[in-house]
Amino acid sequence: MSIAESSKKRSPESAGKRAAVDVGGTFTDVFILDADGNKSVAKVPSTNNPIDAVMNGLEVAEVDWHDVELFTHGTTTATNALITRSFPAVAMVTTNGFRDVLEIGRGTREDPWDAYKESAPCYIRRRDRLTVTERVDYSGRVIEPLNETEAREVARVLRKRGVATVAVCFANAYANGQNELRMAEILAEELGEGVAITTSHEVHPEIFEDERFSTTVANPLLKVANHLTQGCVRKASAHNEWLWTLPTIHRLFARYACLSSAIRERTN
Repeated sequence: MSIAESSKKRSPESAGKRAAVDVGGTFTDVFILDADGNKSVAKVPSTNNPIDAVMNGLEVAEVDWHDVELFTHGTTTATNALITRSFPAVAMVTTNGFRDVLEIGRGTREDPWDAYKESAPCYIRRRDRLTVTERVDYSGRVIEPLNETEAREVARVLRKRGVATVAVCFANAYANGQNELRMAEILAEELGEGVAITTSHEVHPEIFEDERFSTTVANPLLKVANHLTQGCVRKASAHNEWLWTLPTIHRLFARYACLSSAIRERTN
């Protein structure tokens, strides 16, 4: 369906509406702005599946999808997931010797003389941070290719533990992601469909391991935000095929779902 064909379905008095939705832990708020500058709002309880609350809010606001030319949303769902640690079983695969980077960080502390002050626990338990033999130097030269025997053994362990998503974080992968990509391929082969695999050189190709590893780990943990975005698109398209093809909508969701490093993921 073309934009021209779809635009015929709009009523003149409601054409050009813009809908913005904020999904919170308790309430979901909807803000509507029409072509004449008139504003309206609606508030509904949030639901276990955030997409249902979005659709309920738009229904209460009496919005017809055929009249929407721009849809945007924000959410604290991902932040709440990190705070409450409500996320799926996740694991990390890293280079031998780098298993504890998430705990060590950059070695800075609020009080440098207090060696006993405990910090917040890592989002991934140490038992779920597995290592393999591989090495890339600072310039991106592969010193040691990925040991595929070890990689498949790691995949076997993760499959047995039933992890839902895996972060692959190799040393110096920002300079060359070849070994990470091969590890991701092996994990995809061994773990089967439905397991999300994230590589650090795709999410955050920066030099420092702490920043790159922690950002990459956050990606699978925050995939709930990506699912909300994809779900909104699917729901919207079910009501209005034209909403898929409108350039503004397409660019908006493509940037949010694919270019934002905190939610970028590789799913086989």
